[in-house]
Amino acid sequence: MFKNKSIILNSIVHNRGKIFILLSVLVIGCIVGIVISNVIDIEIKNELLGYIQSSNESILNGEYIPNNYDIAISTIYDIFIYFILIIVLGCSVIFSPLIYLVMAYKGFSMGITISFLIMLLGNVKASIYALISMLLPNAILITSMIVLSITWLKFAKDILKNREIYNLKKTICSKFVFSTFVLVSSIIILIPIQILVNSVLNKYITII
Repeated sequence: MFKNKSIILNSIVHNRGKIFILLSVLVIGCIVGIVISNVIDIEIKNELLGYIQSSNESILNGEYIPNNYDIAISTIYDIFIYFILIIVLGCSVIFSPLIYLVMAYKGFSMGITISFLIMLLGNVKASIYALISMLLPNAILITSMIVLSITWLKFAKDILKNREIYNLKKTICSKFVFSTFVLVSSIIILIPIQILVNSVLNKYITII
């Protein structure tokens, strides 16, 4: 166990530069999302708020409560899309820097979604709703995305430095195996958390 902890800590220290850049890009994307949600045209904002409100009211009124299957499918879809983008960009080598844009988009989508939820409900309950429903699952997803991003950015860097890498096929296969492990692990961890968060929110909404 201590050996595994040491490996993880060494990996974090060794890749601290990439981790810092990825987190910085994520935060910038989040800030841009929050700013845009506050400066967009009022008509567009009202349309978006109307759509979110209608969806939110159907949940608050008990007309539609996502079941576990819906939550699982949505979670798998979200993870799969981000992971495929990172892997494809990393494999392409030349487009690997666009992985940073994937992280920026993730931050942007978080920022704009949380901002609209808070604008819609406009009180402490809104903040609790937004934070519980988004931050914990996204923290785990973002951690997995960072791990995967570092893996494929390093692969692309190694290819560019050494164009004639020995056992290239074996290297790519090992990266795919590791990526699959991260993908499956993320799904296994995130689905129960999403289901739990949904359950807690439903009880919280019922109480208030």
